Amino acid sequence: MVTNFLFALLAMLLGYALWRQMRLRASAEKAVRNGREELIAAQRAGKIGNWSLDMTTGKAIISEQTRRILELPDTTGFPSPREALATLLGAAEAEAVLRARGNGASQDVLETDRRMVASAGNIKWVRIVTEVSRGDDGQALGCRGTVQDITGIRQAQERLAESERDYRLLSESMRDLVCLLSVDGTLFFASGSYARVTGHAADRLLGTRFYDHIHPDEVAAVRAKFEEQLCRKAQELQFEFRFRHREGHYLWLECQAVSVPDESGRIRHIQVSSHDSTSCRIAVDALRESEEKFRRLTEVTADWYWETDGQYRLTKVNLYNNLRAADLKSYILGMTPWESPFNRAPTETWAAHREIIAAQLPFKDLILEYIDPASGELLEYQCLSGEPIFTNSGGFQGYHGTGRFITQQKRQEIMLAERTEELSRDNARLNEEAQKSREVERNVLIAIEMELTRIGLELHDELGQNLTGIALLAKTLGDRITEKRLPESGDAWRVLGLVNDTIRQVRVIAHGLSPHITGTDGLADALRQLAYDINSLGVVTCQYTHDPGIHLDDDLVARGLYRIAQEAVNNALKHSQAKLIVVALNKSDEDIHLRIDDDGVGIRDTDRDMFGNSILHSIKYRAGAIGADLKVSSRETGGTSIAVIYSTRRQPPRRLRETTGREETSPWSLD
Repeated sequence: MVTNFLFALLAMLLGYALWRQMRLRASAEKAVRNGREELIAAQRAGKIGNWSLDMTTGKAIISEQTRRILELPDTTGFPSPREALATLLGAAEAEAVLRARGNGASQDVLETDRRMVASAGNIKWVRIVTEVSRGDDGQALGCRGTVQDITGIRQAQERLAESERDYRLLSESMRDLVCLLSVDGTLFFASGSYARVTGHAADRLLGTRFYDHIHPDEVAAVRAKFEEQLCRKAQELQFEFRFRHREGHYLWLECQAVSVPDESGRIRHIQVSSHDSTSCRIAVDALRESEEKFRRLTEVTADWYWETDGQYRLTKVNLYNNLRAADLKSYILGMTPWESPFNRAPTETWAAHREIIAAQLPFKDLILEYIDPASGELLEYQCLSGEPIFTNSGGFQGYHGTGRFITQQKRQEIMLAERTEELSRDNARLNEEAQKSREVERNVLIAIEMELTRIGLELHDELGQNLTGIALLAKTLGDRITEKRLPESGDAWRVLGLVNDTIRQVRVIAHGLSPHITGTDGLADALRQLAYDINSLGVVTCQYTHDPGIHLDDDLVARGLYRIAQEAVNNALKHSQAKLIVVALNKSDEDIHLRIDDDGVGIRDTDRDMFGNSILHSIKYRAGAIGADLKVSSRETGGTSIAVIYSTRRQPPRRLRETTGREETSPWSLD
């Protein structure tokens, strides 16, 4: 009996243990299913999926989101691991995975952006990150990775690049010659049109004195004009001068000079807008020379001679050089000039002329129109000059004098007046276009900054928050799996690590596109964040120093200085092979000094054309756009130094954040 009881009790205990074990297993499986469903939902929201491939068995595990992104059917099967890799990564990347990497067990990570044609016919961009596990012989044993749809990011980058190309085309296609001069006449900006018109490359003109390119006979006059400009400050001046072409000859330039003052009213620089007026000047000179020759000829040659009696009636007319008028001589004898049907002049002209002859005074250059009485058609212009005739006793006898037909001269004067008026209108229109071009240039720069800010904020607000949500879900899943002591816990924590790495990378990109520049101290804070982001890459050491109390109210200038520092640091990372980069922001009197130094290879001979289409073109353009002085040099200890000096005595501050429509938020991350 006792033995049977013990056997029964033992059976009950074993049954209870088995039942409890089954319940625990069912609960764990339910938790895993719930976590997997949450991960799938998070992947769908973040447009990111995962996959794994066992190279020995050929078994592939592909998430639902990965299949959706790559447009793979649920029943996809692969005949071999090579085919699976080629489908997921592409042929070139698959070969890179299959290629042995040295001796010893190791892991390597491959990242690639893949361009696909979706089933709907549109272009899709996918970013694939692959982690490869290798054996002792370097051969791939397994792969796993993530797939992310980055079509929106690539489209935004393409729109930004297209916007920058349009702006560059606008600035390079401008017809007018635009340059900026310091108060001592040194050129520190010249538009690309100088190369087309004068033959001088714009970057070759920088640093030279403007007076060195002007005809020696006109240097003093132009210098006097600029000195007058400096005295009058905001006064606009217009003048012409000859500018030496690169081939040695001179061009006539018609220019308008405008002084640009700073906030204190002191002139910061002079802006000169010019256009080539050589052909017009040649035509005007030729017209003037022709007119002068005609004037000298008519001074020594009288076309005809005339006399009047005491009542100013014509008594004698000798017309030798005009046959048409000579035939009508008999019709005008006995008439006064105003009674002749062939003469026409304004009423005020006749009135003034009568007053002169009534006073018996000489007169000169009375202009009359010689017309056809029947039709009123203008046939000739004539010019009369005369003096009174007196007897020996002083009695008045009449007038005698000469007449000239000045039709050609008069028509040239009319033509010149019309041309002068036309040139005046053209000049006013060109000045207006130049002003619009300057405004467009500033608006394009603002538009670029606003577009960069918008893209950065979208990355920050949308992609960043999605990634943060994924990280939270991955952390929760990892905690649950770790609590259950399941072997998949390591994978969950690695997923969390990858998501956090992605968050940090997106944060760096967002900071670069939309720096957090708010308030008068925003520039210093943004540069500090830039140094922090560069240090987080782990490639070089980036140090940042600044003087306290640096305040900058001009948002456009602050962003311009930040972009210069950003471009200089990026150039150092790409080209200089530097180990240390130092960014310093200092203040001297009313000037702000920004300096970027590195200990890299320095400026080589191939970089001497740095202000053309080279890596420093963007820095040079942005410095010119905000009116800052730029100096690039090699350091004695090795490396490159880029110095930017901006005077705070500028035009009224320009606000950008008022136009963005969104407030910047603080950086996010999940550790």
